[in-house]
Amino acid sequence: MRSMLARPDAERVISDLRALAGYGSCGTGVERRALGIADCESRRWLADRMREAGLAVEIDAVGNVLGRTAHARRIVVGSHTDTVPRGGWLDGAFGVVAGLEVAREVAAHPHCYATGIELVSFSDEEGHFLPMLGSKSYCGEIAEGILASLRNTAGQSLAECMQGLPEATASLARLDTAAHLAFLELHIEQGPVLESEGLDVGIVTHVVGARQDRVRFHGRANHAGTTPMGLRSDAAQALFRCAVAWADACSGLQIPGAVWNVAEASTHPAAGNVVPELGIASFQYRAQERESLDRMAEALASVADRAATLTGTRVSIEPVFALDPTAMDTMMIEALEEQALRLGLRGRCMPSGAGHDAMVLGRHLPAAMVFVPSRGGVSHSTDEDTTPEQLARGIELFARTVWSICSRS
Repeated sequence: MRSMLARPDAERVISDLRALAGYGSCGTGVERRALGIADCESRRWLADRMREAGLAVEIDAVGNVLGRTAHARRIVVGSHTDTVPRGGWLDGAFGVVAGLEVAREVAAHPHCYATGIELVSFSDEEGHFLPMLGSKSYCGEIAEGILASLRNTAGQSLAECMQGLPEATASLARLDTAAHLAFLELHIEQGPVLESEGLDVGIVTHVVGARQDRVRFHGRANHAGTTPMGLRSDAAQALFRCAVAWADACSGLQIPGAVWNVAEASTHPAAGNVVPELGIASFQYRAQERESLDRMAEALASVADRAATLTGTRVSIEPVFALDPTAMDTMMIEALEEQALRLGLRGRCMPSGAGHDAMVLGRHLPAAMVFVPSRGGVSHSTDEDTTPEQLARGIELFARTVWSICSRS
């Protein structure tokens, strides 16, 4: 069987990763916001590398970059190459470039594999326009009318930014469950578990759900020196009360593995001698069960109403995004475990606390994920890193699993 003879070239993968990191280089990290100049340049580079590997290439109407072997049925592999501001060189990119290595082998020996490869670099996983934009579009989860209305965090429309990719088609690439058999994604852990336990790889059992709401408190601006405390309608005080009370409420729910975060907080007017009329912040929360997310949402609504009452303000809560938890496929997990055992890798099964394109694909196809350690558990930072040896072990497990499935499917 060809898959047992083939071996991925980890040095080539790492070299390609270093080349990709040159697009949007930011010190030791990378900044490639979705469909910005650096991101568009990197997508052209990737398309060229796919063509060199013998793949048929397409860039679709939302910026997804796809490379396909000539097989009628294919395993989908990949991740994303966009980043957060001042992000790392591996987050997402690792899975795409390792997927390119996997596709090279199948393209070079098409008759040795019953099933081919569809490699995808999904657009805007990080949510510059919409979290998981590319994978949701690929899976048919976004209406075209919604796509037309999307704007990024700088206020630019999706159509305007797509002008940076004039080679893109006007059509949307779509998942075909008759032709596409499964999805596999390789990724850095973005957490401390594997490193702290001295393990080589993690096999993901499920990706937790995540929601984010934007909470606004509306008060009345007034002079901070002359307005008595009991007569204020103070939006800042309402926001701060809400943030503290919600953290206490979430802790009291005692939901295993749940996490929560308050960020992007601001007040207006932003002056020390003015009682703010507006307090606004993003409240994000993650949990393994949808029911747990519902409980955290209910707690937010309750404490927000209470904070508004105590401060004489009004409150509004606007959903920003909601991602349901997704379980990975049992048979795909078993295939990864089998190959890890053959390779003598030390690993464990674990959930993913971060969202990934696999959670979208996993609603439509059997899906699985492989993690490698992150140095210090750091990601979404220019300090993000993983040793070449750790990357190589993940590449080996990922490649051998995909090739094994392609050989027998």
